[in-house]
Order: sequence, then C-alpha cells, then structure tokens
Amino acid sequence: MARRLVLLALIVASAAVLFILQRHHITAPVTPRPLLYLVADAERSAGRVPLSLTRVSDQEESQIGEELSRNICREPRVSTPPSAYRPPLALGSIQQREDARIRAYLNEVGQRVAQHVERRAISYHFCFDDNAYLVNAYAIPGGYIVVGRGLLELLESEDELAAILGHEITHVDRRHAIERMQYKIASQKAGVGSLYQLGAPAQWLYEAGYTKDQELEADRNGLDLAVAAGYSPLGGINVMQHFEKMEQAQRDRTAGSPITEFAGIPLQSIQEYFRSHPPAYERLAAMQAEIRSRGWALSPVRPYALRAIFLVQAAHVLDMQGKFDESIAKYQEALRLEPDNVAASDGLASVEWRTGDAAAAEKAALQASPQMPTLQNIRILARSGAVANPDDAAATLSKIADQRTPDRLAMSQLARVELAGLIPGNFSYGPADYRKVIEEVSTSPAWESTLRAEMAWWMYRGEKLKEAAAELEAARQKYPQSGETAYWKAWVDSDLGHQADAQQDLIARDRAFQSPVPGDALAALRAVILWRSGDLADAKTDFAQAARADPAWMVPKWVENNFSHSSSLTIEKLIAAESARRAGINGRP
Repeated sequence: MARRLVLLALIVASAAVLFILQRHHITAPVTPRPLLYLVADAERSAGRVPLSLTRVSDQEESQIGEELSRNICREPRVSTPPSAYRPPLALGSIQQREDARIRAYLNEVGQRVAQHVERRAISYHFCFDDNAYLVNAYAIPGGYIVVGRGLLELLESEDELAAILGHEITHVDRRHAIERMQYKIASQKAGVGSLYQLGAPAQWLYEAGYTKDQELEADRNGLDLAVAAGYSPLGGINVMQHFEKMEQAQRDRTAGSPITEFAGIPLQSIQEYFRSHPPAYERLAAMQAEIRSRGWALSPVRPYALRAIFLVQAAHVLDMQGKFDESIAKYQEALRLEPDNVAASDGLASVEWRTGDAAAAEKAALQASPQMPTLQNIRILARSGAVANPDDAAATLSKIADQRTPDRLAMSQLARVELAGLIPGNFSYGPADYRKVIEEVSTSPAWESTLRAEMAWWMYRGEKLKEAAAELEAARQKYPQSGETAYWKAWVDSDLGHQADAQQDLIARDRAFQSPVPGDALAALRAVILWRSGDLADAKTDFAQAARADPAWMVPKWVENNFSHSSSLTIEKLIAAESARRAGINGRP
C-alpha cells in the first residue's frame, strides 16, 4: 500500500509542476509523454506491485496485444517525396513495393530469431512504422514488435537487425511488456489508472522504456536469441556502437556543435531514445562481457537487404539540402548494391540534372532506360538530351515509344511527346505524331492536359511563347482542375510581358483542384513576376524563400536548362541578389 501511495504522490506532484509551468507560459510544449516517463520511473523506484495478483495468461496477453496493436501495426501510408516543377518523383507504387519488402524482411528475420523463445504459446508479429524520426523499436504484449524507419536507416547488417529484434522479443518473452500492462491494472485499483490514458497512443507506454535491469537482460538474452538463430554477435556490438555515436551526436548538438551523420534526425528523437534506455557504453560493455563468457566467435555479419532502400532515401534528403555530391555518391552506392533499383536510377538522373550537368543526367537516364523507364526518367532523358546529346536521347526514347503494350502505354505516349519536342520535324516522331497521341488520349482529360502541358514546356523553352500559350489554354479547357497548367501559363505570360495576367494565372493555380507544384517553385515564379514588375524588394524576399526550400534555384546552369532564355536572365539577377545577401550575413564584403 505504501508503494502505491508513493506512486500516486509522485504523479500528483508531476501534474502540479505541469500546471505551474503552463500558468507561467513556458514555451516548451507540455505533453503527456513526460508524465508517462514519470510513471515509468515511479514504477522503477517504487518497486513492483505483486504481479501474482494481476497475472494474465498467454492467451489473455495475446488478446491484449491484438487490441493494442490494432492501429499501430496497420499498413504504412505512402508518403510522396517533395516534387518541384521539374518532373515529380513517380515513386508511389515503388514505395509501396519497398514498404512490402521491409515488412517481409522484418518478418523473415524476426521469425528466425523468435524460434528460440521460452514461451511458445505467443505468436510474434513484426510491424513497420514508416516514420523516419522514430529511431526506436518497442514491444507490445502478445508478441507485437514495432520497428521505426529511423532505426532501420542506421543499420548496416542483417545481424544488427537480428540483435534489435531479439532485444524486443525478450521484452515479450520475459514478460516485461505484459508486466507494464499489469502495473496499469494495478494502478487502476489504486485510483490513478486514468493518468495512463491522457489521450496518448498506447505505444507511448512502451516507448517509455523498462528498468535498467530489464533493458540489460533484453540485451543479453536478445543477443542469445540472435546467435542461436545463426547470427554473429558482432551485430549486437555494432548496434551499440551506432548508439554510442548517437549519444555523442546528442551531446554535440546540445552544445551547438555541427554534426552531419545524424543531421536529419530531430534532437528530440535521439533524446527520447536515450531517455528510455541505459547509456550505450554500459550496454556495450555488458554485451562484450557476455560474448566473452559464452565463448562466442565474432563471425562475419550478413549483408543488409534493406540498405539500398535507405541509401536512396538518404540520397533524396541530401539532394533537397543541396548536398549534391553526397547525394550522387549514395545513389551510386545503392545502384552498386541493386543495379535494378528504379528509385535509385531515377534519383541519380534527377540529382545530376539538378546540378546542371546535362551530360551526366543523360548518361544516368540512359542507363535506366528502356529496361525500366518511369515517367520521370523519360522526361529527364529528353530534357538532358536536348542540352547534351539529342541523338542518343532520341534513339532511346524511340525504343520506349514503340512499347505500346497496355502496361507501358502511358510511358510510350509520353516518350512520343518528348520526341516531338526534342527534335521537332527532324525525327520519325514529330508534331504530326504528337497530334496522334493527343487523339489517342482524348478520352482521358487529365492525361491529355498533362501531355499538352509537356509539349507547351518545349515551346516555352524554345521561345515559342504564343504557341505555348495556345497549347496551355487547350490543356486548361480540357482539364481546368490542373494547377500545373496554370503554373506554366504564368511563366509564359510573364515572358510575354503580361505580368498582371501572370498574377491571375497564379490565382487560378491556387484555386485548382490538383496543384502538384511545390512552394519553392511558386515562390520563384512570384519573384520573377515581382522583379519584372519593379517590386525588387519583395522579389528578393520570395526568391530567398525559394532558394531556402530548394538549393537548385541557386544553380545557374540548372536554371538555364529548365527555363526560357528570358526567364533565365531574370533568375540569374535574383541569384546574384541572394548571393550578395548571404555574403553579407556571413560577414564577407
């Protein structure tokens, strides 16, 4: 009874502190999560409620786990990566396949490790949380193991994954997870059970961590499970070394020192992981002692089958940060691991194009096509080829254009449009064939509008502004909901000197039902219109916003390759103004 009173007093005191902080308008967010950590700490310090009083059977635990995991272990949502007025990354279906690969791989490795558990009545399920900021894994009663994308990104071998899954399996097998629920049952009897709810997701209760002894037990026994399944104990050591680096990154970031390896992970994500686990150096030392005492050989680790997937994701992030060389290196590494990785092929061609290196972009696009073309790859191949080597690009595009099977019809149609723009009147696919394509797709207004807008881009890029305006108007009439059509119409009208019309085009884009154009492209367009209208101050502000969101706007060659000569000249003036502003901030004359 005394222990329960201690627990209740601690929770009441915490609630009072939260109330005082709120009254004094402290800017740090007040959320249920710290209170859950207090609950976990209180359980650790107040000792154990006699678990025999609330013991649940394996069958009951499985039912509890199924209920708790219902929302947690659902299919991950597809998150579309940032796109720009450049051809968007067509990765929806690719990501779905990759997510399926991740879930299958988690299950394969997890089931192998779970073969050696003590409680055979518990079935294990391995769930993927598609959250790049979840640098953690946790176990729910009943054998549900959840692993965050952020943690999977850090791994470099299958053995590391096996050690992590073994750790979480142990939390279930040794009843750590269900004991947390038993504490909940006991606390309800003490009258404080409602504090566990707080409207918070169930996983917060398990992300809050266990006692130090339980975590170290999970390390030891989890590694035992992994080794029994044929994995190297090096996997566990390497995981702890990753965590040591994360701890150092946390200290460096807290001190304001620049870091790179974990720059994409919010500090809070790293802090919360180490808030719920003992220090990595203690865990590493304990694990090394266990390996010596067991006489395990440090056999080589197995390749990590998911590495290419996460290399591609890391490369995309680096691309958006303007770290183009690092992005290219990661895409190339992913392709060395998986030469047929479509996302890596598309990404490499895209980032090469964004550096302004049309020849490198065309080479990357040629390597991917026509064996595995995507709509993005076709567009980049045509646009880079127009700058670097039209003949090679046209030859490959013609092969794609001839592939008119139902599953490749859209790619064939786009390739025919690109050919008509790439070498108009000088190739077997010219303006006449473009009209044939438009006739073919006339029953699909949205697709016809997209293809017309694509041809209008070629006209705009070649300074055929009146023809481009007419094509875009036809696209708008066919599918008024397209924001992309209004966006390109604004560029054309601005080039024609009709800045008021360009502003109206932007308003039309804002009202469009489908507006895939991202904020940086719109900010750059506004900057060009304002600059041409004489509003230089606001133009500079908008362009600074665009350049912050996408560093490619500061690459003159990329601008020259993507826009008309007239637009490029205006953007180059904006680049110069933004460069001067940044130089002033950095203290250079």
